[in-house]
Formats: sequence, C-alpha cells, structure tokens
Amino acid sequence: SQWCDSTRKATTKSIDEAKSQIEQLSADIAKAEADAEQLSTEISALDAAVAQAEGELSEATAVREKEHADYSATHTDLSESIDAIDRAISVLKSREGDTPQSLLQVSEMTSLPKEAKATIESFLAMSSDDGLSAPSANAYEFQSGGVVGILEKLLHKFQDQKVALQKAEMNAKANYEMLAQNLKDNIQEDKKRSTDKTATKAQRLEDAAVAKADLATTEAGKAEDEKKLADTLTACNAKSMEFEKNQVVRSEEIKAIEQAMQILQSDEVSGSADKHLPALLQSSAAGRRGTALVQLRGGESPQEAQRRERLTTFLSGRAQALGSRYLALVATHAGADPFG
Repeated sequence: SQWCDSTRKATTKSIDEAKSQIEQLSADIAKAEADAEQLSTEISALDAAVAQAEGELSEATAVREKEHADYSATHTDLSESIDAIDRAISVLKSREGDTPQSLLQVSEMTSLPKEAKATIESFLAMSSDDGLSAPSANAYEFQSGGVVGILEKLLHKFQDQKVALQKAEMNAKANYEMLAQNLKDNIQEDKKRSTDKTATKAQRLEDAAVAKADLATTEAGKAEDEKKLADTLTACNAKSMEFEKNQVVRSEEIKAIEQAMQILQSDEVSGSADKHLPALLQSSAAGRRGTALVQLRGGESPQEAQRRERLTTFLSGRAQALGSRYLALVATHAGADPFG
C-alpha cells in the first residue's frame, strides 16, 4: 500500500542518515581522543623541558654565586695588597720611621713571591741594626732602592691582576645574565605552551564526550527506526499475504459459483436457474435473508428439490474448504429456495 511504501522509504532514509552520522561521530571521537593523547605527550615533553631548564638555571645561579664570592675575596685581597705595597713604597721613598712596619705587612701577604719575600726580609733584618757603619749605611740605601723597585713591580703586577679580575668578573656576570635570561625566556614560553596545550586537550576531551553522547543518541534512534521498519515490513507483508490469500479465495469462490450454475443448468430447471440464480447471488452478497427466495418455493418438483440439495451440499463443502463466509451465505440461501 501507499502507507507501507512511504513509511518504508522514510524509515530507510532515516536509518541511512543515522549510519552516516554514526560513522562521522565515530571518526570525530577517534580524532579527538588521538589529539588529546598527542597533546598529553607534548605537554609531558614541555613540562620536562621546563624542569630541565629550571634545573640548569638553578645550577648556573649556584655557579655564578660561587664565582662572585671567589671574585669578591680575590678582589679584596688584591686591593689590600695594592694598598699595602703602595704605602710601603711611599714610606721607603720618604724614609719615614715606620718602614719596618710597612714592609712587615707586605712580607706577610700570601700572594708575595718568594724572591721578593726573601729580599724584604733581608732588608728588614738590616734595618733592625741600630748602629750601621758608613759602608753598611750605604748598603742599606742601595738595598732600599732595590726593595722599592721590587715593590713597584709587584704593585703593577697586582694592579694588572685586579684589572684582569674585574674584566673576568664582568664577562662572567654578562655570560650568566645572558644564559639566565635565555633559560627564563624558554621556561616562560614552554610554560605558556604547556598551559595552552592543556586547555586544548581539555577541549578535545570535551569534544569527544559530546560526540559520544550524540553517538549514543543516534544509535538509539537508529535502533528504534530499525525496529519500526521491521514491524512495518512484517505488518505490510502480512497484509499483502492476506490480500493474496483473499484473491485466491475470491477466485475459488467464482469457480464454485460457476460450478453451482453448472449444477443448475439442466433442461428441466435451466429457465428457472437463468431467471433466479442471479437474484440469489445478489441477495446473498448483500446479506439479505431471501424473503424473495422463500416466495420461490411454491411449485418445486422432486427433481428441483434433488438439485437444490446437491447445490446446497456443494456450496457448503466449498465454503468450508475455502473458509468462505460468502459461499456459506449463498449455500444458506440456496437451501431456503433457489428457484421459486
């Protein structure tokens, strides 16, 4: 029927659309979960990079702090040495009375070369003699000039070392600051990327969850449509089979009527059959109880009664065999009176 065809067509279309949606949603879910997994790997790598950079920064800072502490100690030592030597040179050149004390301070410096230390100590021993003869005094003057020369060389050496130390400190500081800034920039960038990827991962997981919910809804709708289609096909097939069965019964009913007419076709009753059988059939099909048929029984002969019995028996048998209510009704009317 038209309803069966339209329902089958609409439901089949809905099922096909659901299949396409299920396929797309399944692909979307797989892609979202794959993206989330890839993002997890990338986030772990970024977090590891941040941890490594922070470790390197901490290590570089510790090294720098030690370098600066060493610089400060050495710078202080050189500065004190330069001051002491500078004072000793001034004392020697001015021949003031605190010469031994100034040289003693210099001789106690740990950075003083052995040769210079020996010369200064020898000079200090000579200067400790209270009564120097003229030759000894001349020797003292001569050795004093030698000590001044040694101290001036040491002064220049320590001054150069101090300048070199300060330059090295500036370079070390600049290198550290450049390294530290680079590490800090990397840490900041990687943390930002990790945060962004974490947000993207959360979004992709949410996308997967939404798609899964849509998938469940679509699958449920598809299952419902499939049941509806199956029920429709079952009902329509049943109606089609019933229609075909009824067509067969109608055909058999027509054959039975034709055979009934053959029974009635005889010389004795042919005229009466031709006249009354159509009225009999019309009356039976309409469901009317044959008032007119009853009126036809008045002049029935024995032969007609016998044929009426044969007709009734035949129609009743065919009605029972075919399950035909129509033939049963005709048989009933025929039994009442087929001719009149």
